[in-house]
Amino acid sequence: MKLLKHPFFIIALLILITLFYYVITATSSSEEKNKLLSRQKQQSITQQKKLSVKQENAITPKQNTIHIGTETEIDKLYTEFIDILKINDQAIQRLWLQLLFQQQIQKNPIDLIKFLANLNNKKQREIAYLVTFTTWVETDLNGFRQWQPFIIIDDSTDQAYAAISVLPLGIIDISDALLWVNHIQSAVLLDTTIQQVIAENSPSQGEKLISWALSSEQNKSYLTAIYKSINNSSPILALQLFNEIETEEIQLQKNILMQIGLSLPTNKIDNAFITAIEMMQNKDLREFMAHIALPRLIKSGRINNIDQLLQAVYSAKAYPIQQSRLVAKWAKRTPEVAIQYSETIKSDQQRKVAMASVIKEWAISDIQIANEWLNQQSQWDDVELAAVKIATIAASSNESIEIALQWLPFIKTATLQNETQQRVIKSWYRYDQQSALNYLDQTDLLTFQQKTTMNNTLTKALLKY
Repeated sequence: MKLLKHPFFIIALLILITLFYYVITATSSSEEKNKLLSRQKQQSITQQKKLSVKQENAITPKQNTIHIGTETEIDKLYTEFIDILKINDQAIQRLWLQLLFQQQIQKNPIDLIKFLANLNNKKQREIAYLVTFTTWVETDLNGFRQWQPFIIIDDSTDQAYAAISVLPLGIIDISDALLWVNHIQSAVLLDTTIQQVIAENSPSQGEKLISWALSSEQNKSYLTAIYKSINNSSPILALQLFNEIETEEIQLQKNILMQIGLSLPTNKIDNAFITAIEMMQNKDLREFMAHIALPRLIKSGRINNIDQLLQAVYSAKAYPIQQSRLVAKWAKRTPEVAIQYSETIKSDQQRKVAMASVIKEWAISDIQIANEWLNQQSQWDDVELAAVKIATIAASSNESIEIALQWLPFIKTATLQNETQQRVIKSWYRYDQQSALNYLDQTDLLTFQQKTTMNNTLTKALLKY
């Protein structure tokens, strides 16, 4: 008991207890540390397996030929993209997005394609596709051509394909534009984009656009728009390209010609344009084009081109007939110009017929003006047929009967004068019998036999009434 109470014994006992505590604590700590290390290692292995599975599942069926980059790089790209979208200034936002995607294009296009495909928000996808496409095409057209087939096409890519399709030809080729528009799924946007491509490129790329339009039934509906655009720049080129159309659809060709003609500026109908009409192989189409162009020439009063066009389109036999028809139609609109044209006709007989046609139409619309103009042509040698026309028409009214009688002496051919005079007296007799009979009795232009015959004719006509 004394030993237990001895101070050295108590100190030694305390030392032993302390040592025992440290041993127990160290053992427990070692076991816990080994357990923690075991969990961390297991978690690390599990995470690696999950990452491997996640990366494997991230490859969509449309991308199964592409080796996808690490998830970390795509997440980083997404974070930067979202941060830039928070910028309110659209111009600055666009610049930062261009810089972001341009760096990614140069660094790893595969990750960029993966990033675009996995954006869940449609609005974000549209913005990303639009900036990516335009930036890619403007900075690396060949690279875009290489990777474009791997890009998933959906309704969020429409605006992007529309934007790159209308880029200037200094950046893209027309073949690229015509390929890319086919990826636009919205019918309205597709039509709008094609119309813009046509309007901006037809003058310089007309032949390629026409070939594209003829490549399918769906594209044929754009032929008229293409030719209209070409025609606005060069009517001659429009007709030259028209002659190269490889189609036998006459109605389609007529629709195109109609479009060319209706949008044709009058000052563009020159010698070269008429030559292009003459080169058209189909006779019906030549005449169809002539009928479209002639009214515009008539309105402008370009006499020389009119005759040139008629001769280019019609045969030698049909030419005078068409010329007469043209003059008759023309006289109803602008008789003064029709007269000027008629005076240029080389054939004496055809010129007389043409002049008479004009006077006839002019007299019907305004007998007094026609009479005044004809009176001024004192030097005119072709007055006879015109006198027949104006006398016949003037005799139909009591107000103008004096004009009819005035022109009868200018009809020198006996037979023609006799026939005309009889027609004048018959017309006159219908509204003033006594005056007509008095004139018949006094005129020196008819023989006694002719007067007798005429009188009998008038008596018979009176009995019918």
